[in-house]
Amino acid sequence: MKSRRSAEIDEATRLNSACREQNGSLLHGGRRLALAGHFSEAASLLRRTVAEEPASADAWYALGFCESMLENRHAAEAACQRALQLAPYHFDARLGLGLLLLERDDLDGWRHVVWAGVQWEYQQLAEKRPKPPSTLWRGDFDETPVWRDSSLTDLLDSVQRLADELSETKSSGEEEPPYCRDRTSSEFRDRAAANAEAARRFLLPIAESSSFTLDSVTPELICKVHRILCDGVPFLDTPHSPLTPRHWLGVFRSRQLFAGALCPPSPSQILPLLVALIAYLKRVQNDGAHPLVVATLTQHYLLVLHPFYDGNGRLARTIGAFLAAMRDERGRGGITMRNFYLLAKHYQSERETFGYCGRLSIRGEQTLLPYLRLAAQGAYQGLQAIRMNSAGHNRSPELATTR
Repeated sequence: MKSRRSAEIDEATRLNSACREQNGSLLHGGRRLALAGHFSEAASLLRRTVAEEPASADAWYALGFCESMLENRHAAEAACQRALQLAPYHFDARLGLGLLLLERDDLDGWRHVVWAGVQWEYQQLAEKRPKPPSTLWRGDFDETPVWRDSSLTDLLDSVQRLADELSETKSSGEEEPPYCRDRTSSEFRDRAAANAEAARRFLLPIAESSSFTLDSVTPELICKVHRILCDGVPFLDTPHSPLTPRHWLGVFRSRQLFAGALCPPSPSQILPLLVALIAYLKRVQNDGAHPLVVATLTQHYLLVLHPFYDGNGRLARTIGAFLAAMRDERGRGGITMRNFYLLAKHYQSERETFGYCGRLSIRGEQTLLPYLRLAAQGAYQGLQAIRMNSAGHNRSPELATTR
């Protein structure tokens, strides 16, 4: 009886024959084998493909991908370079070659190769739809005391009452893998969720200690959390993606980059602005702001600072959850003690709205009050859900049958 692997290869070979009859190409079968994870067999078919169709940039790129998965780095680079010679703006080939250059620490080569493709992609998009205006953050913090707004403080009081009520019950809210459901790659989801749990275990004991203050949030701690969150996570949200380069883990970026329409500060400003951010948060805290406000502001400014090449969203949401677990001198806080990634899940579900409010604030078109209200509403809804679940789990069998 044939094994499953043998059956898949036979099926790909049959499809190759059918494909050759239709258009004389082996590319389709090679791709199917690669998607099934049979990179050696796929590479063999794709070598025949490029021999028969040497002008096919797609075939050369597919061959380069398979060679990279087989760790034949030189052959992979040569195949991707050939694809770019045939189609200079083949974006997948540019990205693949860029990742291979990163693996041998050639940052300048990576930037040159990938950036040319990105510029071309943006040019194509600009012809189809208006390009969003660039948002440049110059390192200034919003000093408007919006945390004193009466509607916001009333909502925060409701959040605090719920958090205090839940802290007195024995059962805890169910913790689910955070902000990973929108990812298509199971490799990304599984590893990112495991790393998020590792970060939670690392940070919660610090948050629960009596000495926990804003001074606990140091650049060293931020780098440590980034290293935990991104270690072993695929760089791209695709099957068989290369992992995030190890020399990026816990290391501030050394090149200027763009995050969508956001232009974050230059690398030389990252460390000074992190220090300035902590000083700003202390001023906000001393003005009587709720710990949830401090946590939300931290998340927002870490996102616009964008201190790392990758994983900035995960980092910002995790540090925000960390600070939302803190209690101030008045005993307020502890919002995320029951479900550490409560706020992160809400942010992920309302990502577009948070991003819109944040961009308007950076441009000076409005304050951060809508951003803070959105976070407080999410905290309230999340805590309400935890209370309802706890009530259901704590209900006795007799009571459950009579209701």
